[in-house]
Amino acid sequence: MRQILIVTAVAALFAAPAMADQAAAVRQVAFNDLNLSTAAGRHELDRRIDRAARSICATNPVTDTQAVAEERARCIAATTEAARQQVTAAISAQGTQTVGL
Repeated sequence: MRQILIVTAVAALFAAPAMADQAAAVRQVAFNDLNLSTAAGRHELDRRIDRAARSICATNPVTDTQAVAEERARCIAATTEAARQQVTAAISAQGTQTVGL
């Protein structure tokens, strides 16, 4: 069974203009190769989700203002939480092959 988590951030939910071009950002995070019943498997999935969220919410750190950095942090937190909810739903459904946001 192929399990893929679709991680999406809708930048329109965030006020920072620097993130406006990220509105359609989507990343797929596969976890069919992980054993989520182990701490190591869950840790690896968390790492993949975090990497995808940071990629989606990326801004230019050289030109970021404090406000943009704060919005980026909120974007990462919201995106990560939404992805974790998808994982929980997929595990509960046992058999869901693709999970989308």
